Amino acid sequence: MFVAGNGGANPRHAILFATDVPPSRVVRLIDRYLMYYIRTADKLQRTARWVESYEGGIEARKISYVATEA
Repeated sequence: MFVAGNGGANPRHAILFATDVPPSRVVRLIDRYLMYYIRTADKLQRTARWVESYEGGIEARKISYVATEA
C-alpha cells in the first residue's frame, strides 16, 4: 500500500506504507490511516505535507498502524 503522494506544482512520489497486506485487511488499514489523517491534519493540508510535518515521518505511523493490525 502506497500513501502520501501528490501531484501539482510540487509533486511527490508516494511512500510504501505496508506490504503483504491480506485483502481482508486492506480496507481497514486504509480506513485507519485516513481517519488519523482527518483528525490530525490541518484544514486543506495534503497527505504528503502532513507526513513531512509529523515528527518521526511515515516510519512512526507505520509502526503504530501495522502493530494494531497484527
